Amino acid sequence: MEVCKEELCESNEIHEDLLKIVDETLPEETELYDLAELFKVFGDSTRIRILFVLFLILLYFYLT
Repeated sequence: MEVCKEELCESNEIHEDLLKIVDETLPEETELYDLAELFKVFGDSTRIRILFVLFLILLYFYLT
């Protein structure tokens, strides 16, 4: 078993300013859930193919 030889900081700092920004800008749980549900669509290659074909059709009609 190999021993990890990464360089690590000797100090442990909490960046309160960054935590405040994250806390203020992080979407609500319901928004995150909805976004996760949307990305489930991309988890299936058949769905991706359908979306790709639909995109090409839209692009074709937009450009002609």
